[in-house]
Amino acid sequence: MLKKIKNGKGKKESLYCLAVDPGFVETGLVLIAPGKKLKAFATFRAPQGIHDSCRAIGLTKAIGEQILDWLEPLALINANVLVGIELPVYTGNAVVFTKQVRLIQEIEAWLSAILSTARLIEIYPTESKFILTGRGGANKEEMINASPFKKMSMPRETQEALADAWGHGIAALSLRDNAVDISEYNYIERPAEKIMEGFA
Repeated sequence: MLKKIKNGKGKKESLYCLAVDPGFVETGLVLIAPGKKLKAFATFRAPQGIHDSCRAIGLTKAIGEQILDWLEPLALINANVLVGIELPVYTGNAVVFTKQVRLIQEIEAWLSAILSTARLIEIYPTESKFILTGRGGANKEEMINASPFKKMSMPRETQEALADAWGHGIAALSLRDNAVDISEYNYIERPAEKIMEGFA
């Protein structure tokens, strides 16, 4: 159930949304305040020269620490927060797709550990493109033009990552009824059941 707050005009929904556009090249992270207003943003690049699993862990840790820095002053750690994260799309390269899936799993597991009361929704790129621009096949330029980052001075790759994250957040807010408790993504270790053992 969405939290209600009072203002001078009566009651309205109060929902913050964290949106993530995951990627080893540059990950976009956006915090959207009630009323679909941009509250904060950041981007991150995975460390180079190490195994991809280690790169994912390093990137995830940086994202988690940034989120805590944003949410703790707003008293939102145990509040009703929506998280929207982009799902990877298989484009014929199994290696790249596998890396993307592992990265998302790392991020979701970390978020479930620090935001126990949040709800999460995974967004397909075509969903965020359609909801933000009206075209499921929108290009990077269209996404930037439909975002708050259109007139901000920053590197192109950074602008693209943030515009995509903004799109995922707006889509998450539109599709919030499909969100699930983030605790479902808390990959807690549980002992396996041994079925058979042999030695010869």
